[in-house]
Amino acid sequence: MSYKKLYLSVTLEVLGISSFFTENIYVALSLFFLFHGLAVFLLTTVLYLFLPKRTRSRKWQPLVFIFLIGFFGFIVGYLFLFILTLYLFRTQRNIEFKPIETFSIEEIEDEDLYFSGRRFGEGAILSILKKDNVPKDLKLRAFMSLSDLQSPITYSLIKENISNPMDEIRLMAFSMISKMEKQLNDKIHELNLRLKDNDLSEEEKAKIYFELAQAYWDFVFFHVVDKEFENFAIEKALYYAEEGLKLKKDFIPYFLIGRVYLRLKDYKKAKEYLELAFNFKEFRYKVIPYLAECYFYERNFKKVKELFSQLDLSLDVKVNFMKQFWSMQ
Repeated sequence: MSYKKLYLSVTLEVLGISSFFTENIYVALSLFFLFHGLAVFLLTTVLYLFLPKRTRSRKWQPLVFIFLIGFFGFIVGYLFLFILTLYLFRTQRNIEFKPIETFSIEEIEDEDLYFSGRRFGEGAILSILKKDNVPKDLKLRAFMSLSDLQSPITYSLIKENISNPMDEIRLMAFSMISKMEKQLNDKIHELNLRLKDNDLSEEEKAKIYFELAQAYWDFVFFHVVDKEFENFAIEKALYYAEEGLKLKKDFIPYFLIGRVYLRLKDYKKAKEYLELAFNFKEFRYKVIPYLAECYFYERNFKKVKELFSQLDLSLDVKVNFMKQFWSMQ
């Protein structure tokens, strides 16, 4: 679009100069100022795009200033703006996009590496999506890469882009959220059908209750459900987890209920269930960060330090940082 404006601007300026060959001086001047003014205006709109954001925030003032330079500078002023525009076109920085490669947790565990930033680069993708000067095809490719990153942050980014001005991204975001929502709804429907089987043992029924609780929690955890329905999903998750506990005492429901109450900021209940989950020694590494958070809000810092001292090196950057922080206290 900018190149078309540039070509049209040059054409109008040439027409303006050629008007001097008209015998009537008044007609010649009128035509020159008309074509010259239009040419400078088009060139100004192109050059305006290269101005810094804080300058552009003044709206019409920079436009008027550039236009006056070109208009009252006549041919010399126009040539100055034209050369400046060409220079900025040539020196404009191209943003190189490298597609994100997926990898397995096993590959990470086999490497002796320390991660000092985000594991999957969600921040870089967010930066690409929010910048105005990024080409549309690059934005689309960056957004498509989110489908390979299964995390709460990813789905939060996807949901933010449901109102994206780009039709392609907006439709794709809606499609991704709808797909995730359908998968969870289908899973819940299937589990409810299985629950109607009268031949189920208590252990099998408990397992179905735990899976139902997890499915409803995933609606909230992955930011799939709207804010208005979060409480409903949380209530369902708690209900099914507690129903399952009546049949079988297990780590999964204790851990899930503890995290739900932690999200609700009911630290007393969260601590109660997380401590029950903590009794399952093989899963303590999962519980420690959440249980430590409960004690932190209770200002029991000694207990927080004690819990993190029991934690081995974690691949989670935030958890690893917290372990190092409390080990120095």
